[in-house]
Amino acid sequence: MSKMLRLGNASADSRASTVYIVLIGTTFIWYFLEFNFIKNAMAQLNFPYSVTLAIIGTHVGAMATAALLITIVTDKARNRFSFVCGWLLFGAFLSLLPIFLPLETQLGLELASGVFGAYMGLGMPATMGLFAAKTKYENRAKLAGIAFLLIGLGWFSLGTIVGDNTQTFSLVLAAIRLVGFFPFLLLGGRNEENELVEKPPTYRSIIEKRPFLLYFLPWITFSLVNFLTMPFSNAPFGLNQNLVNFSITIENVFIAISALATGFLAGMFGRRRLAIFGFVMLGLGYGTLGFSSIALGLTAAIGLLFYTVMDGIAWGVFYVIFLFTLWGDIAQNHRSDKFYVIGAMPYLCSDFMQLWLHPYVALIPSAAIFSLASVLLFLGVAPLFYAPETLPEEMIKSREMQMYIAEAEKVKHKQR
Repeated sequence: MSKMLRLGNASADSRASTVYIVLIGTTFIWYFLEFNFIKNAMAQLNFPYSVTLAIIGTHVGAMATAALLITIVTDKARNRFSFVCGWLLFGAFLSLLPIFLPLETQLGLELASGVFGAYMGLGMPATMGLFAAKTKYENRAKLAGIAFLLIGLGWFSLGTIVGDNTQTFSLVLAAIRLVGFFPFLLLGGRNEENELVEKPPTYRSIIEKRPFLLYFLPWITFSLVNFLTMPFSNAPFGLNQNLVNFSITIENVFIAISALATGFLAGMFGRRRLAIFGFVMLGLGYGTLGFSSIALGLTAAIGLLFYTVMDGIAWGVFYVIFLFTLWGDIAQNHRSDKFYVIGAMPYLCSDFMQLWLHPYVALIPSAAIFSLASVLLFLGVAPLFYAPETLPEEMIKSREMQMYIAEAEKVKHKQR
């Protein structure tokens, strides 16, 4: 009887995990596709710098504002299941909006950018909060890694299908929302486990939490380094554009592999070690890229490819740890919506910051930029050495003991 009950619970956990992987995966695929489509549309129309800045700023500003405001409203909601269901279904209809907008004009693109940004801001906090509430400490990073692999595959394959066709783009977006909606409606579950009955945390109380700050400061530092070096890492040292494009493809592959591996490893060895490892990989990559800035020919090309691999590994780590996992861990039994909102802000603002600062950063010599990046990375990783591990210590020791026993069994088996 008890064995059947355990099997039933395992089956229910497996179904819930699949539902939330699909929910998170389709949500981020939708976001990446719409944002990439808007950026490509701007590039084709060759808008002036000020117009491009305004459209990206509208998207980022609408998303951030909506996310900050909606969490205050949903704090009073006892159950977010209905809200997320309505958000997903509404998104299917909203996805058809570009068909009726003049996307070849600044006004049309600004409207689409603002509406889509606000839509994502309204639903993303509750979606990530439910993901954290429905996943256990030991499985959260693993599910995040699997979800990100789904995101990478979906974004690549669907992005190829969408192309530049507005009708196809809108229909694909609508289909993605429905693919996330129906499993969530049928199997998502209405009871909110792991929810705290106490008063939800305020933004101020979250920022004042020592563990949150010790992880958030390195995340801000990484975002700062990323948009400072982007003008040089995207078009490095006059290398052949085909080689640069190839390196971008290679980096995306390594991001997907690294994210999946990070998900499994973070459930075994903890989040803090993986975060530090990500910064080490990033430091090696920038160090090589800085050396390549004074090299020529084959040496510069090898330096670019080495940087590509290191940067891909680091991004895979950071996506899983800093976007999907940490803030749910730190929230513990509190609602984690606001934790995810603050935690996502450096990433959400990075495109706008890169665009805004690009004219000024491009004037700085590349050697100086990479030297500054190295110093910032060194300062950024320092708080991680003082940060507490968010995966409970007994879980890490249990996994290490299991690995030790498994290794001992292998040695014993070989000796026979």
